[in-house]
Amino acid sequence: MNSAFDTIVSGKSARLVEAALEFAADAYPNLDTDCYLHCLNQLAQRLCETCEGKPSPPDRLEALNEFFYGTLGFVGNRTDYYDARNSYLNEVLDRRQGIPISLSVIYQDLARAVGLNLYGVNLPGHFMLGMSCPVEGLLYIDVFNGGELLTWPDCLERVGQMMACPIRIEESDLQPMTNGEILVRMLRNLKGIYSRSSTSSLLYVQRRLLMLRPNDPIERRDLGIVLYRQGQLMESLRLLERLVQEHPDSKNDELVLEYLSLARHDATLIN
Repeated sequence: MNSAFDTIVSGKSARLVEAALEFAADAYPNLDTDCYLHCLNQLAQRLCETCEGKPSPPDRLEALNEFFYGTLGFVGNRTDYYDARNSYLNEVLDRRQGIPISLSVIYQDLARAVGLNLYGVNLPGHFMLGMSCPVEGLLYIDVFNGGELLTWPDCLERVGQMMACPIRIEESDLQPMTNGEILVRMLRNLKGIYSRSSTSSLLYVQRRLLMLRPNDPIERRDLGIVLYRQGQLMESLRLLERLVQEHPDSKNDELVLEYLSLARHDATLIN
């Protein structure tokens, strides 16, 4: 049976929280993903019981917020935003804190259990969820900030404040994110963190990214570099040589040329 992550890689539908827990198991080899899925299922059952007699989406959304932030105590981690634990769902569930995207993945999973269909919104610098309402139209949920409901102008203002510059994006340009796209964003958050500290942790993150983006020359280049730095010389060399063959523009990339030269030189020392 394919894992949820592999299923999403193949373009098919799978439960996003399950796939996110699977890549968390790369960092936590003894992680019992089934235990955390059971925990999420129990939380969903409790929320469903809370929502009995509340058929309208606004009432269910209000109940979800009371449950998520009040009963369960989830909060955005503002004091240590770039702690890698904020990106792993097991840690987010244990510690009840995370960053916008990890909190949103859990929030979205619970919302689905009570019939609320939310989708990821790929705003720069701040992940949000979208919701289509029959009366209000499109609304946006800032899960990191207590589940605050925002209009599109509110979103642009908030992201602009965070980015310290005006944001010019048309609402119609943002399509609901696929589960694969959400996983890529989660993994790229970890890539940014580990690029500054841990090459060994970066390797499994980069491998996962390439599974999701097999034709992305940047992700292929970066895996080749990480492999070289980890001492996996021949795999690095094969990957970088194939990269320049299949993507001729990569020959203009100074990092590709640097690490391909290093790998070729080191390979001659082995042979």
